[in-house]
Amino acid sequence: FDAMLEEMNFKLEETVSDLRRSNDELDKIRILLEDRNRELAQSEMRLKLAQEIGKIGDWELDLETGTLSWSDQVFNLYERDSSLGNPSAKEEMSYYDADTAKILQNYIKMAVSEMKEYTHSFPITLRSGKKANFQTRINPYGKQEGKVTKIIGTVQDISERVKIESEKEEARRIAERKACETSELLNCTRVILEKQSFEATAKIIFESCKKLTGAASGYVALQGNNINGNEIMFLDPEGTHPSLAPSVPLPVRSMMNEVYNRGNVIYDNDLKQSGWIKYIPDRNARLENVLLSPISLENKAVGVLGIVNKEQGFTDNDVRLAGAFGELASISLFNSMTMEKLTSSLKEKEIMLKEIHHRVKNNMQVISSMLSLQSDVINKNIHDIIKDIQNRIKAMSMAHEKLYQSSDLSNIDFHDYVQSVIEGLC
Repeated sequence: FDAMLEEMNFKLEETVSDLRRSNDELDKIRILLEDRNRELAQSEMRLKLAQEIGKIGDWELDLETGTLSWSDQVFNLYERDSSLGNPSAKEEMSYYDADTAKILQNYIKMAVSEMKEYTHSFPITLRSGKKANFQTRINPYGKQEGKVTKIIGTVQDISERVKIESEKEEARRIAERKACETSELLNCTRVILEKQSFEATAKIIFESCKKLTGAASGYVALQGNNINGNEIMFLDPEGTHPSLAPSVPLPVRSMMNEVYNRGNVIYDNDLKQSGWIKYIPDRNARLENVLLSPISLENKAVGVLGIVNKEQGFTDNDVRLAGAFGELASISLFNSMTMEKLTSSLKEKEIMLKEIHHRVKNNMQVISSMLSLQSDVINKNIHDIIKDIQNRIKAMSMAHEKLYQSSDLSNIDFHDYVQSVIEGLC
């Protein structure tokens, strides 16, 4: 009995020892689990904070039960009260417009059938009326086993990114537009320096203005010699159905009169509803909108650069551009008129110089003739002197004759002149 009791005590001690070791192991496991739970809680907290900062949430769709699960951040993004719980898959589609809902449903079907990830960005109007841009990622789960049982994904508010990209695109577009404007203005400036004809220069200036503003057609006109109309310098009909017919007069009493009086750029984007329509002939009834820029001399408008029928209507930027091209046309007109005056003045001076040379030549011939009359009544010595004087006078007379007959009043052909003198003296 004692031996039996001793054996039982020994086994009991072994059991207690095993239990103590097991308890120690359980304590270690408990501590490890507590550590893991703390780490998991910290990870969840960091994930939640990261999702809040990144405005991104995660979601899960169980394809077998049709249950949809949202993270807290998804509730925040969609402005859904968390007390309402997760929405059903059908209810979630009510957050989107019809097109977006259809696209997302198709992507989910393709993700299941093709076992492939899809990403889609879309605009959304939230329940509060706020407009945003979201991006969702759709990932099939379980594709390693050959059967997709879940769809897991993320949704992120990318409104700031879309805004920045839009601003960058707008800045790029503005930079390109400014470069194009600068190029056209520089080209027109070069043309003004190269060409003397206002009509030829005005046509190029007009084409650049039409190109940059997007107008369909237009014209360049100067005030006529009377108050009843304008002199059309250049007319650009619109396609095969001209909105401006060359034979139709453009009365000064219409919008042009306003430009002439004020000297500013004016435009009207609803011409048919304006008071100007009564001044426009029936053949010009296709005019939808019009912009007129003054062409000025000495701070007074004397002409108009007009552009018409821009699809979306004229803008303040078009006013700025048309004003710049109007100023270039004004410079061209001034240069052309100045050149005409200089040319006319030079021609008058050339005529006067030719007349002077002609009269000098005639006067010298008269002097030579008088000397000839006197040479008959004087002695031989004086006769030789007079003859020499006559020859000198004749040589000078020929020089003046060559000058007034020449197209260049500052130069004569010396070879031709010498030959004429020799022939005249022989």
